[in-house]
Amino acid sequence: MTWAAPLAFGWLALMALIGLFYLLRPKRQRLAVASLLLWQRTLQRERDESWLDWLKRHLLLILQLLVVAALALALARPECTSTRAVGPPVAVVVDASMSMQIDDVGRPRIEAAKDQAIGFVRELPADVRVSVLSAGGAPRPLVTQSANRFEIEAAIDGIRPTAAEGAIPATLDIALSLAPPAAGGMVALFSDGAFELPPGRAYADVTAFIVAGDAANVALEQFAVRREFAEARGVQGLVVVRNDGTRAADVAVRIEAAGIGVAERQLTIAPRARETLLIDDLGAAPGYSATVVRDGDGLALDNTAFAELSDPRNLRVLVVGEETEPIVRALQATARVTAAAGTPAEFDTERPHDIYVFQGWLPEILPNTSVVLVGPPDIEALGVQELPALESAPRAARDSALLRHVDPLDMALSQTRRYRAPPELAVDLDVDGGAVLAHGVVQRKRLVLIGLDLLAPSATIAPWYPVFWSNVLQWSDPFNPRGDDLPLTPDRPAQLIAHPQADELAVVHPSGARSDFPVTAPAMLDVREIGTYVVRQYREGEVLAQTRLVVEPPEGEVGAGFAQTMTGAASPAAGATAGVPESFELWPILAALALFFLIAEWWWFHRVRGLR
Repeated sequence: MTWAAPLAFGWLALMALIGLFYLLRPKRQRLAVASLLLWQRTLQRERDESWLDWLKRHLLLILQLLVVAALALALARPECTSTRAVGPPVAVVVDASMSMQIDDVGRPRIEAAKDQAIGFVRELPADVRVSVLSAGGAPRPLVTQSANRFEIEAAIDGIRPTAAEGAIPATLDIALSLAPPAAGGMVALFSDGAFELPPGRAYADVTAFIVAGDAANVALEQFAVRREFAEARGVQGLVVVRNDGTRAADVAVRIEAAGIGVAERQLTIAPRARETLLIDDLGAAPGYSATVVRDGDGLALDNTAFAELSDPRNLRVLVVGEETEPIVRALQATARVTAAAGTPAEFDTERPHDIYVFQGWLPEILPNTSVVLVGPPDIEALGVQELPALESAPRAARDSALLRHVDPLDMALSQTRRYRAPPELAVDLDVDGGAVLAHGVVQRKRLVLIGLDLLAPSATIAPWYPVFWSNVLQWSDPFNPRGDDLPLTPDRPAQLIAHPQADELAVVHPSGARSDFPVTAPAMLDVREIGTYVVRQYREGEVLAQTRLVVEPPEGEVGAGFAQTMTGAASPAAGATAGVPESFELWPILAALALFFLIAEWWWFHRVRGLR
């Protein structure tokens, strides 16, 4: 037996306190009587009483001591440990890669693999501990060492294919650690076989059940671009094409730079093999795409990939005002930002910037890009009007893009300006109906309105100051069509904001379809497919910016076909058992016993002794 809280034995000191109170109880009164003849029989009976009579006379004290002892033992949380024999561990790995969406076994491969995995689990002995892992873009354990068959089957049924190649080796490594074959465990992999295990790894103990038909499928496994070492403006492309089919495939690989075809290669790939191409002279462009073309391909989602040069694009920010040093210093602390300062007299638009910050001043014509207004005067053209100042705590909007990782209560400054904002702006901080902080798209420009005194010493040295400016820059980035980095999920529209200088906005869907949107107002992209969306912004026919948006399945969504055992046994090792330690807490029994003693004391005092 072990004690989880041995310090609780200190409550036993109350027993001594109860004994002290018992000794200090009122003494019997001494009375003078004429004769002791009448008391002789009583005194003789007290001399002849047994230990049972003594117990009855002190029963209240004994019950009180038992109550304290039982409660102290219960608070110490006694535990009895034992070992329970369980069956061998089994790990079920279900391939959730993109190729599992191919429909060539009467339904998608993933559905056939899940049904086969559930049937496999149902044939296992009841005492076998099962772990379930999903091998999507990254290993994802769903259930570990569980004997609850309902939980296990629900986890398998909830697996969904992802928009990436399956991380089979990494998932198998985790599965082998959960169900080591040396301890009698077993790892069962349910896949279509469209993967390659790294050499030198020991996967001989993995039992693989292959669920696939005769569908021919080629996939563009990898596509990347880089600058050539010899020539600064030269660009090289690396393309890896995989053939998942059982026959050789003749394919064409086409590469586009900014939507214009720049290269095409023809090649033949052997069954279950891959080919690597290195293509030179692609030319510098904002974005690239590679497509593999084959007649009768089983899955079109894995035929296209996109890439951009790894050169970081620095945002050029100009801060215009009389006192700009604190703002410039905060902007320069943000990655990929080049900040400069200028006075209103020096302001000109001959050297354009990506974002302009106007502090307490405005030019006659706002530049055609993102604008941040800090304490501006009235702007009739934009419908911005200053309201009388009020000393009141601001009220923050929920899920504000400008207040992420910032506590609005810390931003309560003494000098705060309030504005009547136009309806196009979403209010982030509000004081009695006046906007202290707002953002939105006005006249195709991303505009941020700030009434906070960002030059006050209490603000410039505050921890939230650089974080706030980082949020402002992220939303104001004119090249980012979304303005935030929140994850995309199906059936949730994404708002796209075009660059003020773009005249065309196009989106390439994972299926290869293209959607064109007007640039005069923010557009809503209906994301219903799993995969990579590519947003391209054009200016006079040339790509101004290219952005990739990856859509993953929602959180929590993670018999037919035929099985082929690649290697290993079809069941866990017979007779392989393990001991699982179990602990049983005894404190509820002791607590119930203390309650019983307390009730017995009350009954004895009020129902028995009280009647005498």
